[in-house]
Amino acid sequence: KNEFNSLLLIFVDDLDRLEKDELQAVLRTIRFLSDLKKIKFILAYDKKLIHQLLFPNDSTGSLAADYLG
Repeated sequence: KNEFNSLLLIFVDDLDRLEKDELQAVLRTIRFLSDLKKIKFILAYDKKLIHQLLFPNDSTGSLAADYLG
């Protein structure tokens, strides 16, 4: 019986440097993999830049806050 008992920690840096379509693809992948109990992510990004990239017409930041938490 093969079991993977270790935690896999994935560091993702500079998310705010991606193009919008690239960022959306990365976030979809992270969301998909986050259901796996042994995989955790540490994300590094400028929150303001991510908000602007994902929701350029959201002047209040509420859509981005709801999406990113």
